[in-house]
Parts: sequence; C-alpha cells; structure tokens
Amino acid sequence: MFKTENPNVQNIDVQQLQKWMKHKEIVLIDVREPAEFESFHIAESQSIPLSEISDNIESLKGNAHAAFICLTGNRSKIAASIVKQEFGTSATVYNISGGIATWKKVGFPVTGSSTGFPVMRQVHIVAGLIALVSTTLAWFNVPYAILGAMFVGYGLLFSGLTGWCMMSMLLKLLPWNKGKSTTVLN
Repeated sequence: MFKTENPNVQNIDVQQLQKWMKHKEIVLIDVREPAEFESFHIAESQSIPLSEISDNIESLKGNAHAAFICLTGNRSKIAASIVKQEFGTSATVYNISGGIATWKKVGFPVTGSSTGFPVMRQVHIVAGLIALVSTTLAWFNVPYAILGAMFVGYGLLFSGLTGWCMMSMLLKLLPWNKGKSTTVLN
C-alpha cells in the first residue's frame, strides 16, 4: 500500500517545469488516461496512466529527475508518491501543481486532437441519448423501442468485460474525429 502524501515529493509550478523542459533537464510523465492524453497534452510528455504506474515503474529507472502531471495535480501527486516510495533517494520526483489545466491557463502550448470532446465522452453522450430516447418511447408503448436501451446496455457490458468498444470505433470514423494532431493554445 502507498501513501497519497509523500513529504519527499516536491511540488513545482508550471513556470519552473517549462524552464527545465527548455533545457531538457527533466522527464515529464502525464498520468491521465489515454483518451485524456490524446485530447491534449504537453508535446514532450510521455503517457503512463496512473492506473499503469506500478506496472511501468521499471521503465522509469535511470531518470534522475521525473515530473508528474495530470489535469489538476491530484493524480500526479499520487503517481509521484508511488514512484518516490519505490525508488527512495535514488530519484528526484516532482508533482506539477495545478496540472495541465494551469499550464494551459498560463498560455503554454499543448498538442492534441482537434475535436472538442474526447471520443469516450462522445460515447457517453450517444449511449445516454439512445437510452433516454428509447426508454421514453417505450413509456409511450412504441413497439420495440426498448431494444435501443437494451442494445446500449449490452454494448456497455461487452465493452466493460472486453475493453473493446464498438461505438468508440464507429465514432472515430466520423469527420470531426479524424483530425490530425495540432497545436492548441487554449
């Protein structure tokens, strides 16, 4: 078990991170989930989701200085604590206060897809809409309307069990989700 607070993890602000990154003095690990990272991230960052930090801890060996970032600084604090607990004094570990939200707020550039909503958020919207419309129609005794809600339920169950989501695969084919990586300022 690990502690979420580790007094040996230093918090730094985004201005300090930016200075160190200019001089290639630090490795930046983004601990957000893959869909969040794909949506926007700092160009020089590596993606290792918090849920996979323990599995990838060996790949962090040899990095004398590592900084962890997430959206607001909470998940990155946990990740930094895990790594610091594992490596002790052999590594200097930093948490980025305010996370990538502060990085963007200050005006530093991020890279990511051009879509306004990440694909998984679009999946949530479409699934919720199908379930809402089909159950509403079923309430008014529209024949077979409940099949839409059942379809969404089975799809969510299948996705949860297998890790494969057909709706996200289909949504990725839509024109607004085919955007290439672009630089986004705010």
